[in-house]
Amino acid sequence: EVGAGWQVAMTTLLHERATLGFALTGLLDANVKGLLRLAGEHPAAAEGLLGEIAKEWVQLQGLKLTAYRSLGELDRTGMPGPEGSVIKLAWSESNQRVTKLARFLFGQEGVLDDGFWNYQQLRSRGNTIEAGTSEILRNIIAERVLGLPRSR
Repeated sequence: EVGAGWQVAMTTLLHERATLGFALTGLLDANVKGLLRLAGEHPAAAEGLLGEIAKEWVQLQGLKLTAYRSLGELDRTGMPGPEGSVIKLAWSESNQRVTKLARFLFGQEGVLDDGFWNYQQLRSRGNTIEAGTSEILRNIIAERVLGLPRSR
């Protein structure tokens, strides 16, 4: 339909975010497990970060449950709910924190590692931009999910 381009784009993004939920939580799960492994290998460096590491693990558990909820909504109604936007926002920001913690645990050795955590940290910056920037997702959640007035 002529003039419905924005609606088509938004519907496409909603479906993209809804189906990406499991893939994204799987990626974050692998990174959190890697972070836990690193904390075990570098206990002195991890000592002051245990609370932050635990926060990211808890965040991951919430994202997994939200992904299941999103899939259930899609299965019941055939339309994605707002959960996909929530997952994408929370995942991209959590992944950024997880990779930053991992790089911190490596310390100076990090520049000599196989490049995995270096790549992951650099790549995590792009995650907050693709499929909707964090700022746009916050506005979508505020306006369309929470019913708050539009920001100007």
